[in-house]
Amino acid sequence: MRMPAFKLFMKETSLGKYPATCWFLVACILLMHCLPNVAAEASLEADWVQPPVAARTRWFWWWLNGNVDKASITKDLEWMKAIGMGGGLIYDGGGAAGPTPTGPTFGSPEWRELFVHAVNEAERLGLELSLSPQSGWNLGGPDVTLEQSCKVIAWSEMRLTGPVEFNGPMPVPAAKIFHDTLVLAYRTKGTKARPIRQLTEKALFKELGSNAEDCRPLLEDIPATPCEEDTQPADVIDLTG
Repeated sequence: MRMPAFKLFMKETSLGKYPATCWFLVACILLMHCLPNVAAEASLEADWVQPPVAARTRWFWWWLNGNVDKASITKDLEWMKAIGMGGGLIYDGGGAAGPTPTGPTFGSPEWRELFVHAVNEAERLGLELSLSPQSGWNLGGPDVTLEQSCKVIAWSEMRLTGPVEFNGPMPVPAAKIFHDTLVLAYRTKGTKARPIRQLTEKALFKELGSNAEDCRPLLEDIPATPCEEDTQPADVIDLTG
């Protein structure tokens, strides 16, 4: 507390120089300065004994293959409340859930009914919930159309020796469903350039594994070598029709 400093000030100052009203105001100011610290210490101690919901531990609440029902949801949430947790993150683990029996499809009307039940029960118990918007690696749900689904850039290539006029079909990229976006052309050097090392990893065309144990390909910096590129950006011709 700051009262010792007040006492020291009283000893070093002649009381006769100042009226009693002045000393009363000084004491009030010091007391007001001390009160916030006392309140903060009391609040910290109380929050340590009884942490607020936002500061409590949460857990990954796996709904493996959607294999849940309302009774099990209520039981899990009541268990969270009983052991002092703050809530959980719902994660519908599909795909890699193994032999777990399959429940309602993620995002289906039946699944959403279970989710609403979980939210209502969490509110009743004073818990907080959050949701991972996917099931395993599958983003979205059955209502997501192919046009709305996640997309990647796929491409194909062909080599022509000219001058020549070409009107044939273009090769199809290795993708199940695709939409033509653009056609580009550039003049090759005639010699095979050294490929960019670890291009597939750096361009995310290759997964590093579920736990990504080795991320060195993403961190390694390989300086460019002059003339190793196939072409310069300014030399690329847009043939999109």
